[in-house]
This record gives sequence, C-alpha cells and structure tokens, in this order.
Amino acid sequence: MLNHYFFLITIQLIFTHIILLYFAFLDFKNRKISNRYILCFFLYAILFNLIEMMFFFQLFFFYFIAKLIVFFLGFLLCLILFCVKIIAGGDGKVIIVIILLYPIVELEILTIFTYFFYLVILINIFYLLNLVVKKALKKNDILFYDHINNSFLKIIFFNTFYSLKILSNLNENNKNIYKIIDYSCIISKNHEKFQVLVQKKPALMFLIIFANILNITTILY
Repeated sequence: MLNHYFFLITIQLIFTHIILLYFAFLDFKNRKISNRYILCFFLYAILFNLIEMMFFFQLFFFYFIAKLIVFFLGFLLCLILFCVKIIAGGDGKVIIVIILLYPIVELEILTIFTYFFYLVILINIFYLLNLVVKKALKKNDILFYDHINNSFLKIIFFNTFYSLKILSNLNENNKNIYKIIDYSCIISKNHEKFQVLVQKKPALMFLIIFANILNITTILY
C-alpha cells in the first residue's frame, strides 16, 4: 500500500509541474493566466485529494480539517503578498492550489511557511537583478532594442520587463495596468500609431515553480 501511495505522489508531482510549466509559458506570453485554467487546476487538486483520502486514509474528518487549515493558511499568506503588491491575484490562486496538492503525510504547518520563505527570497532576488540591470542599461538601449544588435541576455531582459504599447489603447477600459516608463512617444512603422514604453507585470510563475521544487526537495531530503 505504501508503494502505491508514493507512486501516486510521484505521478501527481510530474503532472503538476507539467501544468505549472504551461502556466509559466502563458504568464510569460500574456502576463496573465485565465481563470478557466486555474479552475481546471483546482479541480485536478480536488481529484488528487479525493483519491488520496479514499484509498490511503481512513480518518476522513481529520483529513478534511487538515486540508481546510492548509487552504485558509495559504489564502491568508497569499492575501498578504497580494496586498503588498508582491504577487498578482492569479499567482495567488495558483499558489493556493499548489499547497493543496502537498501530500498529507508530508504536510506540516512549517511546510507552508518554508514555501513562502523560498518564494519571497526568489522574488526579491528577481527584483534586485531587475534594478541592477536597469541601472546598467542606457535609455536608448531600452527604447530601440528592436532596431539594434543586442545580446541574447538583453533581449530576454527587455521582453521580460518592458513593452511598447499603442498610446491610444492605454485607456481606462483596458483591464491590464501598465506603468509608463518613458513619456516620449515613438512612431511605430508597423501600426502607424504613437507608442510609449511601459513596464510589464513581472512573470512570476517560473519563480513559483522553482520555490515549489526547493520546498519539495527540503521535505523529501
């Protein structure tokens, strides 16, 4: 029975990280993850929890209470990070589902806090690197990166943090919020409209995945 349980956990970890990598791709490409995908991810977590509870545990009530505590603790910590503008709402929803997927035999309150500890450390390193690289770049490097030969690392940096947006599209009806970095208007030859340089919402899904891998490694070893 124990071998079957660890086989289930292994399969769950593989599928979970495949899903998370797809989320990371969407986050990097679109800077958001559809709630429909997150709902499917949540249903996947519910399915795993039901299988874990029905086939490997007899104390259903205590299992349910433990998972409920995990949910509210994860929600509270995500809410704090959301309120201080460290993560977005979609990131928080994904994190809560990740925590719900932790196997009950390895689940402790400390496990939840160590995950958030790793995540906050990684996010701070991420923003620090952004600040250092931004200070090292010239303004023209950012404004005209499409028209000059830049290194591969510079191109990744530009595409991660910045974008050129059509000025007329940045209106109050736009659901996305951008921070305008430079108020100079640029004529786009492709769109024949004015564009401004804006800062994108950071794509944090890769950091969320890495924090999860670090936490699982800590739990297992």
